[in-house]
Amino acid sequence: MNPIRGLPFPLPVPGRPRHPQGRRGDPRPLNPKESIMSKPLCQARLRVSPAPFAPFAAFVTLAALVAAATLLASAPLARASEKESEAKHLARARHLMEISGSTEMGLQMADLLSAQLFAAMQESDPTLPEAVHEVISRVASDLVKERSGALFAEIAPLYVRYFSLGEIDEMIRFYESPAGQKVVQVMPSLMQESFLISQSWAIGLQPELMSRLEQELGPLGLQ
Repeated sequence: MNPIRGLPFPLPVPGRPRHPQGRRGDPRPLNPKESIMSKPLCQARLRVSPAPFAPFAAFVTLAALVAAATLLASAPLARASEKESEAKHLARARHLMEISGSTEMGLQMADLLSAQLFAAMQESDPTLPEAVHEVISRVASDLVKERSGALFAEIAPLYVRYFSLGEIDEMIRFYESPAGQKVVQVMPSLMQESFLISQSWAIGLQPELMSRLEQELGPLGLQ
């Protein structure tokens, strides 16, 4: 009989479970010392089935595999594209050297070297005919033409290092213009005349240079 009248349910008696087999739905018998209020709610035994998360986990795994496969497949393509870009950059640099008069400048240098060589030979033998100079000039020019390709192959990477592909294209457009073609035509003669002027200028500085060196080195006991 309910000791508190008016309640529609009996009060639980300590030590006696409300259900003969423990808490309703729990096959484990209830420990008399265990109360539902003896543990915090966060420590309650919750059983969550992983079944609802299985499709999401499978999707994430599949996405990761697809991304990894895409990266592995795109790596060779990226390297091939990079090599193609470098080859184009180098080819444009070679083209710039060709249209900017590098070959003509090389021939001009060959003429200058042949003239210096002939002058040195004439000092040893003043009776050398001019035909010797012509032979020296022809052989030097032929040699420069034959070996200029190897020289360009070594110099072209320097253009690639110091100029972007866009900058090289801009210079190519300039040298293909009338003004650029004028530069190519007159540059060999301009450089030759500039060299002669610079050489004469440097020779004229020698007396003054020696005088200043004597003034600076004299107190040090060096003459």
